[in-house]
Amino acid sequence: MAESKIASSEIDEVKRSRRRTASGRSMQDQICIELKRRITAGNYEVGSFLPSIRVLAREFHSSITPVRLAIDQLVDAGMLKSRHGSGVVVVSTLGNIESGARKPTIEVITTVTDRMGGGSPSARSHRLMAVQEYLLWSLTAREDIRLSLATVRSNHAESLVLSRLKDALNESPEVLVLPIAEVVSSATIEALRRLQAQGTKIVYNAARYWVEDFDRVISDFEQGQYLLTKKLLDLGFRRIVRFSAGHTVYHHEAEKQKGFARAMSEAGWGSGEITDFTVDKKLSQYPEQHVIELLAILPDLLARTKPDAICSYADVTTPLMKTSLALLGREELEVTGYDGAWNEMDWPGELGGLYAVNKRRIDDGPAPLSVDTHLPEVGVALAELALARVLGQAEPGPQLKKIPQTLLVP
Repeated sequence: MAESKIASSEIDEVKRSRRRTASGRSMQDQICIELKRRITAGNYEVGSFLPSIRVLAREFHSSITPVRLAIDQLVDAGMLKSRHGSGVVVVSTLGNIESGARKPTIEVITTVTDRMGGGSPSARSHRLMAVQEYLLWSLTAREDIRLSLATVRSNHAESLVLSRLKDALNESPEVLVLPIAEVVSSATIEALRRLQAQGTKIVYNAARYWVEDFDRVISDFEQGQYLLTKKLLDLGFRRIVRFSAGHTVYHHEAEKQKGFARAMSEAGWGSGEITDFTVDKKLSQYPEQHVIELLAILPDLLARTKPDAICSYADVTTPLMKTSLALLGREELEVTGYDGAWNEMDWPGELGGLYAVNKRRIDDGPAPLSVDTHLPEVGVALAELALARVLGQAEPGPQLKKIPQTLLVP
């Protein structure tokens, strides 16, 4: 499959590539026709590689996007094939661009910068990027679809995603997949609904926001938090505080709160007590500021709840919680993580100046009691839903896949 990534600086070029020139054909079509002529005439022989996209763009006095899209057409026509790390090779002098043999398109909005090249995803299977990597790994080798990547530069680049969705209204892919939960917002959902109304099927990662109109995949956060809380209770802890990063806003935090409440209710707690032992506050992502904010909250919280265990947001925030408790003379309290990423962290990079004070805890201490959210399985499930939709094999109505979470005991 020829590479069809659209970098953020090139988004507007997709529209420009379709504008008609004086000949009545778009730049993309003109380039496609000329490349096909050269292949059939033997200028580019079977087994040879095309010049690079940038060289062709200079030759055609074009930006790179029309060239890339023209190559995609010839890949779909069976004349070219993309080989990762090598380029685009001529595989046939025969092809039918105008026929109905066009492969259906799955477009993925992603921060991954290549198609995995048929290789395996990274070993960091508990980091958020694993969802995207396993999604693309599941799709990239498929011969019955056209995979189009719309690449954005950051997990939090909501404005770039909105711009890409606006362009998709003109391109109308059969299926659009949004695996980046962090960029799903009310504005994103509105744009997705407009795209759906135009006929594109939407498949998305529903961790942050829940929209029943779309096909969606979510890891089962209610079950994960239930298992974590139940394990603490089984170990003899009774006064458990849970830190939530916004269970009144984010779907995954609301699900975790349900799991926490279910386990504590089974232990005899009333709803008021459960509320009192929940801290619903999203703290800073910057380590030093995170600790400062914890130190403002913890003294009153510890005096009021007298906890023997604290459920932190995630594995990465566990050492920050322990640092804060140590400064308050309460390092004996049990602190759990969530997501299972402890052994995959670049701790100096994650903690910055606080790494030195946590090095002993990280190097000598065990990983915290945590939960595996099975992010690779989320990515694979997104791919399965997208393929079922684009190949006409999906059940009627929006589909839901919920991925079980499991407890990680050090």
